[in-house]
Amino acid sequence: ILDNAFANDRAIHCLSREFEFNALHRRLRCAPHSLNLVGQTIIQGFDLDACNN
Repeated sequence: ILDNAFANDRAIHCLSREFEFNALHRRLRCAPHSLNLVGQTIIQGFDLDACNN
């Protein structure tokens, strides 16, 4: 469960009660999405004109 949506917070909470684990230690936020955005920027290249100004 990776999204920041409230429904996913609730789902991980319910699963943690059912399977007896700490939801705070198992909850991932949107890090994979952030890494994807960084990777896309690297692949597509930076705007060199913006860097030179």
